[in-house]
Amino acid sequence: MFTVIPPKSSVTAKAGSQATDASKGSFFHKLNKPPANIAFMKSLFFTLCALLVSVSLFEWSALDFWIQTPLYDFQSHQWWLDRNDALTKLVFYNGVKVVFGIFLLSLIALWLFSFKFKETHFLRQKISIVILSCIVVPLTVNGLKASTHIPCPKNLQTFEGTYPHKTLLNDYPANFSQNTNIRCYPAGHASGAFALLSLFFLFSGRKQQWLALSFALGLGWTLGIYKMLIGDHFFSHTLTSMIWAWLCILLIQKMVLHGNLFKQAESRTFKGKIRQS
Repeated sequence: MFTVIPPKSSVTAKAGSQATDASKGSFFHKLNKPPANIAFMKSLFFTLCALLVSVSLFEWSALDFWIQTPLYDFQSHQWWLDRNDALTKLVFYNGVKVVFGIFLLSLIALWLFSFKFKETHFLRQKISIVILSCIVVPLTVNGLKASTHIPCPKNLQTFEGTYPHKTLLNDYPANFSQNTNIRCYPAGHASGAFALLSLFFLFSGRKQQWLALSFALGLGWTLGIYKMLIGDHFFSHTLTSMIWAWLCILLIQKMVLHGNLFKQAESRTFKGKIRQS
């Protein structure tokens, strides 16, 4: 019938004990929770290991030549595919470049349009990963090509070319003079397709993520094999491009989702909208 009101001090003490218990629970929850970047560090470590193993394997073995030699006919002096064939060149070279350019421009337009809607922030971050990957991966691969000076199979004396064999760690013979800066390693044409591995981070569902990976890998290796069939690349050139692309994508994903990239730009954009309103 009557309600007993506890003393204020007891209420305060009880509230304090509850707050202490909550803080303890929160502390131990954080203590037991694994670091947020542990998955990233694992992926980065295994990708770097894969790159090191791949480079070492093809550096000290003749595996590239075992794969490439059957693709060249020494009697007709021709590769399996004619590089000047109009249809295959349109489908696997020029056409793919045009489609890739249209896709990239469309993504940039979508990214710019998304600034009109504040609730699209997380989607905009995912689109940013794909856009940056499609720019950074081909650019860095082309930069590597300019510095490695490794010839294509069609240029080698083994396949009736004029260049001696050169690897990443072994230079040309002292009596050989290189007249032009040759650029064949890693594979540049397939790098744009491998940049699309970043589509993995555009989706949340596991099925969609694996479909995105399968699409990018299938396209990248289709272009890589085409280049092998016309004598432009060894197998290792395409493999290195694939691993390098994934390494770049991991770093870009970390920078965009867990760094401060674009956050300042977006805050300035929304502040400008508020001032205008």
